[in-house]
Amino acid sequence: MGPVMKLVGIGILAATLVVVIIGLLLPSQYSVQRELVINTSNERIHELTSDLETWPRWTPWFKDDPTLKITLGEITRGVGASQEWEAEKGGGHLTVTRSEPNWGVSYKMDLSKSRPNSVYTMNYETMADSTKVIWRMDGDMGWNLPGRFFNLLMDPMVGPMFDDGLTRLKMMAEKSAEGAPAS
Repeated sequence: MGPVMKLVGIGILAATLVVVIIGLLLPSQYSVQRELVINTSNERIHELTSDLETWPRWTPWFKDDPTLKITLGEITRGVGASQEWEAEKGGGHLTVTRSEPNWGVSYKMDLSKSRPNSVYTMNYETMADSTKVIWRMDGDMGWNLPGRFFNLLMDPMVGPMFDDGLTRLKMMAEKSAEGAPAS
């Protein structure tokens, strides 16, 4: 082995070591959060967020994939509601773990293709004549070093989808509130 090959080998080893050390220093946990004020009650919002039958109309996950096939579970509303989906890009399973009109909705989403499983919450913060909806995703990559680098992309990838979903939820909730009788 010539001196040039030794230098190349040392360079590759050093670069690999640097990448591993940086990966170990990056956080294993990730979080994405978006919020939007919707001009209606949290009860009206909860009608849409707690019922998986309404999700295809406002969530961002379903609008851009014509190959998506959704199968709803026996329960479609509240705790225990579930759905599965298959598409060319993969599939997954979602289960609602908490559902309260004055608190919000929490669900666990398990994705295929070795993507991390995440816990999602949509909390409601009651305001004078509106509700702030806070949509959050949290997860942990553990010791998966490539995943820790991927964490850096979570907010720019998922955040715009949350923004889109919240905007669509706002349009639906405010439109349905216009026709509702005053309480």
